[in-house]
Amino acid sequence: MNGGIRRKLNGAEGARDFIRTNPSEDPAYQTLGQRLDEGLGEARRHAEEQAGKTAEARAATALFQRTRKQAQRGYLRMIVKAGEAAAKANPALASRFRMIPVKLSNRGFLTEARALLATAVEQAEAIAPFGATPQVVAEATALVDRAAQALEAAVHARNKRVLATAGLDEATADVMDVVIRLDAFHQHRFVDDPDRLTAWRSARNVLARRTRQESARPVPGGEGSEGEGKAA
Repeated sequence: MNGGIRRKLNGAEGARDFIRTNPSEDPAYQTLGQRLDEGLGEARRHAEEQAGKTAEARAATALFQRTRKQAQRGYLRMIVKAGEAAAKANPALASRFRMIPVKLSNRGFLTEARALLATAVEQAEAIAPFGATPQVVAEATALVDRAAQALEAAVHARNKRVLATAGLDEATADVMDVVIRLDAFHQHRFVDDPDRLTAWRSARNVLARRTRQESARPVPGGEGSEGEGKAA
């Protein structure tokens, strides 16, 4: 949740607290209060979903990066070296066993890794004497499959986060519409009661101001201090 959305929702919670302690028999007022409660609940649910999917995306991306590094610097390198050794007896193999570039995109890495593994299976007899045994190839395949699953999990989580963010934005807009209507109601209701009108304005804004002040202070290791990295 970004700072702007957080401030709006905190301010709306201040408005909700005010109307709970300053009830009215007016049906329109009661309807607005109910809408505000429901809207805030919906917004908070989307916010929780957004935060959860952000965490899932980061965890899946980190798993992919670790698994890719393990495969690329370990098993796949071993297979390429075995292919290069086998190519001394069969030069045609030289072009089929090449190192995968470290800076290749994540999906590019998966494509190249699977192609290399397919070649390793095809040339199993030629490369086995140089250390790339069928068991090594099988373990490498399992590792690449695990990386692919982590990548898909990261993409899925990010897509869900996008949906949660859209829902949060929509719910927040609805909440702010209710607050604006309540503001107009209170302007009329407390036209002869400036103290309560001031109390309403304070309740509506005090939490927003507090959040703005808190967000201005740097928080070591806080939200946004660590990126997710690229997952595609």
